[in-house]
Amino acid sequence: MRNHEGGSYHPTYLCLKDDKIGLMWVIPMSRRIDKYQAIVNKDIERYGKCIKIFIGEYANKQNAFLFQNMFPILPKYIDHIHMIQQNPVPVRQQLQTTLDRNFREVLRLHKLGAKVVFPDITRLEKLMLVELAADTGTGRKPFQRELVENRMKYDKFGEQYAHLELIRNGYAYSYLANSSTQEGWDIACFIEDGEVYRLVKLQVKTHNWKSECSHAIQFSPKADFDFLVMVILNYNANYTTYVIPKSKLKAKTDKEPLFHDGYIMYSKQTGNKPVTITITKLDSFEVEMRKHFQDKWELLSDVK
Repeated sequence: MRNHEGGSYHPTYLCLKDDKIGLMWVIPMSRRIDKYQAIVNKDIERYGKCIKIFIGEYANKQNAFLFQNMFPILPKYIDHIHMIQQNPVPVRQQLQTTLDRNFREVLRLHKLGAKVVFPDITRLEKLMLVELAADTGTGRKPFQRELVENRMKYDKFGEQYAHLELIRNGYAYSYLANSSTQEGWDIACFIEDGEVYRLVKLQVKTHNWKSECSHAIQFSPKADFDFLVMVILNYNANYTTYVIPKSKLKAKTDKEPLFHDGYIMYSKQTGNKPVTITITKLDSFEVEMRKHFQDKWELLSDVK
């Protein structure tokens, strides 16, 4: 936005990139320090800290960073970076670290249901992800090899694709894991169950049929997840997604086929080592997998 004083731009926004989902988060800034310092003081008095507003120095002036008003956008909507006399004004590293930590905490609390952000960022995030899918071709269009190889690793693509499929199928309250601390699962999905929300954890595994010599998915059956989502690239011209309840995964005891008695059979586990599910185009396997698990996102609502 450009105001009418010297052709400068106003207001100023802080933008933080979320590499996990490909969006930018916009945090409005204000120099009305007295107003926002009063809110900060009130929160500190009541809660012992304030995370929805942070006051710090930027461009040699005190600024209020309004996390309570943050919202997601796509990178294409950013017009320019902030400049003074034609020179970019960077955010100091120490301030950047603090702001990023604050942002992660606000986002974490929001996902837990706390009212710390005024905009409906869940709805806005969904809209932006749908638009991102349309822009990058991650909808139901033929898979483009370079999309994965040049822009993200296979596993990251699989997680983002599965996340978008969840949203497309009506599971709006789904979130990608923030860090490696969420061991065993990649996506958390909150499903409405009466007056409460039930948490379902998804572990996503991605496999490129054309570039891999060994057609197998490795996972840990002891990990904390409810569903195994297999995203297989270039399998049947495009890509294939199987949504498999953990209860339908079973260790082999003898020479059972890959799909046996309603279960997907995996190799025996030794210690805590990952186990293997072999993928094949044999009719007996492919027909059963397609029948029971291909794009079966509705299974998430059935599991109690």
